[in-house]
Parts: sequence; structure tokens; C-alpha cells
Amino acid sequence: MKRFLLAVTLAVSAITLMAQGVVTGKVVDADNGEGLPGATIRVEGTTLGTISDVNGEFSLNVPSRGSVLIISYVGFKDAVITLQDGQTSLGSIKLQAGLTELSTLEVI
Repeated sequence: MKRFLLAVTLAVSAITLMAQGVVTGKVVDADNGEGLPGATIRVEGTTLGTISDVNGEFSLNVPSRGSVLIISYVGFKDAVITLQDGQTSLGSIKLQAGLTELSTLEVI
């Protein structure tokens, strides 16, 4: 009985590990193609995430291939990417500049 439970535990662990994977990519400015250092890449609905390096590149362990990644950077619109089965590289993720306007402040 102990061997059976051990075998089941190992099988479940192996399935869990197989469902996880590493996804890589590079976050770039859509206008000039330059890497965006410090962009936030997170897995929606979890506490998993990372930030891009000085070149905009990142690597992130994801729990499953159906995971949704949200990529954000100050001053840019967020990108939302749903991972496909077997997808390990996202290539260049182009973020569009966000049009944010400050409201007028009147000092009296």
C-alpha cells in the first residue's frame, strides 16, 4: 500500500512539473523597437511574475500553457497574451505608448 501511494504521489508530481514551463521574451517599445527595462510581466490570477532586464528580456516560470500573461510598463498600454500549448518563446512583445493626459490644475 505504501508503494502504491508513493507511486501515485510521484505521478502527480511529474504531471504537475510537466504542466509548468519557462516562457521567455523581450518587451520593446512599438515605436522604436528599443527594449523596455523594468517592464512587469505577471501571470493573471496568481502571484507569479518578474521584471524585464536592462535589454527588456525576461524569463518566467508559468504554471500551465493556458496561462494569461499581462505585460505592463509605465506610460504604455498593457499587453495581454494567452499562452498556447508548447509555447516557450514570445519573441518581441511590442507595447504601444499610452496617451495619458493630466487634468488642468488651476491655482487661485
